[in-house]
Amino acid sequence: MVRFSLYNITRKQRIFIAVIALAIAAIAIAAISVFCSHHTYPRELVVADSLCESNPDSAEALLHRMPDSVLAAKPDRMYYDLLRIKASNNLYEPQKDSAIFRIVDFFERYGDKERLCQAYYYQGKYYVQHNDAPQALKCFQEALDMSDDNTPLTFKSKIYSQSGSIFHDQDLFDDALKMYSASFVLDSVQKDTINMVNGLRDIAQTYKYKNKADSSEYYYKRAYDLSEKQGDKHLSQSVLLALASLYKNRGDIGKAHKILSDELADVDDYIESPTYCLAADIFKKEGNVDSVYYYCQKLLSVGTVYAKEYASGELYEYYTMKGDLRKALSYMHMYRVMSDSVRNINATQSVAKIHSLYNYNLREKENSILRESNRERLFIFIGVSLLLVL
Repeated sequence: MVRFSLYNITRKQRIFIAVIALAIAAIAIAAISVFCSHHTYPRELVVADSLCESNPDSAEALLHRMPDSVLAAKPDRMYYDLLRIKASNNLYEPQKDSAIFRIVDFFERYGDKERLCQAYYYQGKYYVQHNDAPQALKCFQEALDMSDDNTPLTFKSKIYSQSGSIFHDQDLFDDALKMYSASFVLDSVQKDTINMVNGLRDIAQTYKYKNKADSSEYYYKRAYDLSEKQGDKHLSQSVLLALASLYKNRGDIGKAHKILSDELADVDDYIESPTYCLAADIFKKEGNVDSVYYYCQKLLSVGTVYAKEYASGELYEYYTMKGDLRKALSYMHMYRVMSDSVRNINATQSVAKIHSLYNYNLREKENSILRESNRERLFIFIGVSLLLVL
């Protein structure tokens, strides 16, 4: 049997093998240096990044004017694409395409930990936008795992808060409380009063859904006290609206009415719909049908589809009581139309949740099969390598 040995080859062959080995080592070292070396991003991109949180409009304008010469290197181009998504997100605009997947893939291979952490977060936001809660949570967790002492606390707080909202929407209230509490702690460290108020309000709302009214009231009051110190009237009104709704639900109509008349007589457009719904409900419980009519009429012009369903039903009852059958039938027809719209929305959301859970389970099954296949290949490779060595 012929045995292979370095002693059986000529001196020239040994030198050739040594040169090849050195060349391979040099190429490997060069490749590692390229991917592990710290890349300095252009100043224009760094400035745009700093504006994304405080002034996203200016950040977006700066990115639109960015010259192509700044984006010659691929890492710079990917950073630019990430900032476009970041600025749009802070302007409450949805992601227009799936570019975030390309960005995540690049920074995973390139090794930029800070940019990858942000990319995971916005990938999670993409999944939220497409009603895929399990994948969104997975991305948010990857962003948290990737974060370190250099990660801004504001960013980490945002991840916890987003995760809490997803758990809340899935009726996983204990998990939601953990996330909201973690977010509140980080906001407290930074003394970010506005986010602290929002965090306390989220915690209060979660306790409300857990049917713990006393805990909910406690956190709403803490949120209101903080908002008053901040001097933000609109923030205070949004907290008081939630507190009045809590009082109404547990039967404290007097307390709810006092908040409504003292603090919510004049509200901004964005809380008109829930405020008028609350007012109509309070006056209905007090037997004031004319005030119910007044607020329901306002809801037909400014309310959401849910509010219009409620208002048209109440107006049907109002005109039935008045004996005006023509108007009663008109509002009955409107109520049916609104109810159909609400059912369609709820059905769409339910189907989206089922699909996202099914797709997640399917992906997990595929990943399990792939991991098992890779494990088998690894064992085969090790076995063949051992045989070659022997």
